[in-house]
Parts: sequence; structure tokens; C-alpha cells
Amino acid sequence: MTTLYPCGPLSIQLISDNTEWHARAADVLRLYTHWQTSHPSLTIHIHTTEHTAPMLTGNFLRCVGLHVDKTALGLEATCRSGASAHFNASLYRWDIYMPQRFLDRATVPPDIDDNLEDLLELVLTTAWRQFGWIPLHAGAVVQDARCAIITAPSRGGKTTFTVAMLHRGWKTLGDDKLLLKLTADHCAELYSLQSIFNLDPQTRKWFPEVGDLTTLPLDSLWTPKRRLPIEHIWQNRMLAHAQPTHLIQIQRHPDPRPIHASPLTADQLLSVLLHQTVIPTDRATATQVLSTLSTLAKQLRGVRLELGLDAYDDPRTLDEIEQLTVIASRPCEAIS
Repeated sequence: MTTLYPCGPLSIQLISDNTEWHARAADVLRLYTHWQTSHPSLTIHIHTTEHTAPMLTGNFLRCVGLHVDKTALGLEATCRSGASAHFNASLYRWDIYMPQRFLDRATVPPDIDDNLEDLLELVLTTAWRQFGWIPLHAGAVVQDARCAIITAPSRGGKTTFTVAMLHRGWKTLGDDKLLLKLTADHCAELYSLQSIFNLDPQTRKWFPEVGDLTTLPLDSLWTPKRRLPIEHIWQNRMLAHAQPTHLIQIQRHPDPRPIHASPLTADQLLSVLLHQTVIPTDRATATQVLSTLSTLAKQLRGVRLELGLDAYDDPRTLDEIEQLTVIASRPCEAIS
């Protein structure tokens, strides 16, 4: 079975020997089909195997449950579950090996699906970096000449904040994943990767336009969030790219408290950005990522925005957020 998917600036040819693996992989790849055009073509072939692979050393990259080694032919990756992947650089092809026993959903934990997603994201991020794109775990909102990168820990409020800004008339590049690239004159450009939000049903309490999300299927067993295309709620608010001017770091607190905003120095901005991407152990790749993020940090004004969990209960909060964000993100002495 063979299917073609545009995934950001790449074209992915997905091949598999099992319809179940093909369907699960397609669910992941379809999240990145927001771009209308793609250029380089990469092949991913998913195999079913009776064997499990031992963990590698991780001389190229180490993540929780995933190790990647650099080899003479390309890259090899292994998961703690025994799933593995191999990249042949000369063929520009990844082969992913999923153990046969993982196909039995009745006996295998549901988080095994995450192993396939982890391997597919490794394939995509590695390919994007090879063509000069740096993936960021961040959102972005845009109004006129302002484009603010939105950062927060996982489940830390990026999506809710993005929805709040759309409610105010802003536009967006997405709430969770972006691509960063430097232009020929070293100006940073952000590109959208996904046109879908993962929304918590309680978002409706503050922003009723999202509707009753409980009628939609769960995004996963680990979260109450539902997957919803942005254009289903806010038409013509999705942008393909923008030049970033600001960064907003969200810190959400469990107790009620006044909104507080404080400017970020250039060093703090770089530190925040470093936490929004995966940096391989490989020296050459790490240098590329660090250089790009350092250039981006010098072009941004930053603000740390502290919010209580009840922040959106008062409609006037959004007025205050916009005012504080603009004031606090004015240049300070540490920003060149």
C-alpha cells in the first residue's frame, strides 16, 4: 500500500505491508498537510516484524524512550518497546519496523501507538532540519505587523491563549508546532505546520464560538482534548507564514491571582527558545540549531505572562493581556 502526503516543505511517500500500520501512520502524517506545495520527496516504509530491537547508545540523539545513532549509511533509531527505524541517506528512505504483537490492541498498552508517532516525528524533524528548517514546539498569533511566538510547557495554556487571541480578532500560524527558517539576509521566518487545534471542552466556557466539543472523538486516552480544524470556527484566520517580532512565555498558576507581565532579556529569550525544540547530540546538527535560534532571539522582544487558572473568567482579562503584553515587550537594555 502506497500513499503520498505533503508534510510541511516535504513530500512523504508512505509504504506499508499492513493496513493497520498504514492507517495509524496516515493519522499522524495528515496533521502536517497544511502546506499546499512540497518539494523534496522522502520514502517511509513500515514493516511488521517478529523481532524487537535493543536500545542503541544514542550518539546522535537521546529522548525519553528513543535513542538515535549516526551510522555510515545514515541513522538508526530504537524505542524501549522494541520498535526501530533505519535511515538510508543514499536512498533517502526510512524503514520503520513495528513488532507484530503491537497489532493486538486488546493486549498491548495504547501508548504503543506513541512509539510509531515518535518514530514518524523523528523522520520528519530530521528531514526538515536537513533542508534548513528548525521545528519549534510553539504557537504563534499575528496582528498587523506583530507576530508573537507563544510558548508554555505541555498542557500549559498555549492553545487556550491562542483561542483567546483569535476571539480578539488576531490570526494564527497554529497553536503547537511551527517551522523556523532564516532568509538569505538572516531574517527569521515562521511557517505554519498544522491547521488543527486540540481543544479542551471547557474552552467553551470562555469562548462559546468553539461549540460543544464533547460531541467530537477524543484526541487520545490521556487528555480530554478534541481535534478541531481552525477554519471550522474562525474563517480566514489561518496564515501560512509570518516574520516573528515577539515571544510570549506563558506561566499558568493553579491559584487565582492578578495577571502579571515582565520583560524577558535576550539571554532569557534564547533559553526559552532552546526548550522549544529537540537539539541532537550530534555536534554539526546542534550547531545549526543553536545558530538559528540565537539569530531569532536577537530579533525578538519577549514577555513572561503569568496567569491564574481563572484568568479567562473575566472578559476584561483579554483587554488587560493585550495591554500588558505590548507594554512589557518593549525593548529593554539587554535586548540588542
